Amino acid sequence: ALDRLGAGFAISGRDLDLRGGGDLVGEEQAGHVRLIGSALYQSVLARALAAAKGDRGPDQAAPSLNVGATGGFPADYIPDATVRINLYARLARAGTAEDVDALRDEAEDRFGPLPDPAEDLFASRRLAALARDAGVTEIVSGPKATALRIAEARRRDMETAFPARDDRRWSDGRLIVEAANDRPHDAVFIERLLTELAAA
Repeated sequence: ALDRLGAGFAISGRDLDLRGGGDLVGEEQAGHVRLIGSALYQSVLARALAAAKGDRGPDQAAPSLNVGATGGFPADYIPDATVRINLYARLARAGTAEDVDALRDEAEDRFGPLPDPAEDLFASRRLAALARDAGVTEIVSGPKATALRIAEARRRDMETAFPARDDRRWSDGRLIVEAANDRPHDAVFIERLLTELAAA
């Protein structure tokens, strides 16, 4: 009951659960809980608090990607900022590559052909979903090689399934695949590699 002694404290505690404390209640954050949903906000807040405490979190956390352009939704493609934020939030919640593809199709249906930054965004989110399924926690792709850090729980099985050979090697928990003729690996190659890892 809200009329009992201490009810205000309970309400304030619930408010802190929803919006956080300190810098997290500044002007830039105010109002976005409604836009992205409390479940996603709680997830983002939990990861931020874990990072602040130096906790890396479980291996199934969102994979880290460094594969070139990460993309975004340009304002001239989706002019309404609220719609853009909502679409970013839905994309962040997309758990599988199929979910990402469905959102990509929806964006094309609603706003027309995707500009390059939006294509890059959907491609990177698709890679993140595939990486999570494969037990890959980090992908770094450069002009000479692509390095994939494997979750500790899957590392031994992966090293057995993918032994070193001329174009790939293992180093410090990472599978490093060299690029042929110093041509950077594209998203299609990385997707195929992740699919092979997931099937191992």
